[in-house]
Amino acid sequence: MAQTLYHEWFVKFRFPGHEHTKMVDSELGLIPEGWEVKKLGNYIKTQKGFAFKSQWYQDSGVPLVKVSNFTEDSINTQNLICISEEIAQQYKKHKLDSNDIIIQTVGSWASNPKSVVGKVIRVPRQAQKSLLNQNAVKLIPEIPLNETFLYYLLKRNDFKNYIIGCAQGAASQASITLDSIREFKFLLPSIELLNSFYNLTYPIWELVNNLSIKNISLSQTRDLLLPKLISGEIDVEHLEITTEDIAA
Repeated sequence: MAQTLYHEWFVKFRFPGHEHTKMVDSELGLIPEGWEVKKLGNYIKTQKGFAFKSQWYQDSGVPLVKVSNFTEDSINTQNLICISEEIAQQYKKHKLDSNDIIIQTVGSWASNPKSVVGKVIRVPRQAQKSLLNQNAVKLIPEIPLNETFLYYLLKRNDFKNYIIGCAQGAASQASITLDSIREFKFLLPSIELLNSFYNLTYPIWELVNNLSIKNISLSQTRDLLLPKLISGEIDVEHLEITTEDIAA
């Protein structure tokens, strides 16, 4: 829903009040009057991930997020490698928060989309307080940009195509620079429209976060109970369970 709203407002230009807005020429084609073509680097800060040493790895502690943990849009938080709290204290600037936006800076070419360089993901709530490992960078939007607008801007095909075009490397691995990200040109709407978009889409993100956490909790409950049900350790003989409707 949030992505569709972004497309309607900022790609098709069907934003509130568009009927009374004049279209004018720009280097990116016809755009609504008052909108401006800007470089992304003027509206973001960046924080690169750190190359944590493998000898620090352990089963518990503060989780590390690697690019291998990235999904299409988020982070798979199952079985994250950890480091000790003591070591983690020295790398607080690499800490992730819920809804942070991350770009993969080293990866494959477009022929392998699962690990493609330039992949953009959003940090789920269950990954907050993790530390970002190397080969990725966190983008921090500055006013007037906000998290939701920046995320859907970077998920568009024009950014994907741009970043692949900027990539360098061998046949098996590609990389992008922070300068390439900063040089990307985009349309900056009015601050009022950006704020309206944020107010409508941020609650959707919060709902996604809440449902994701509930799904994890349900999966853990299933994994705990299912073996006991199969083995007979939990007796369900006297429970009032009606299976007729399920079978139907």
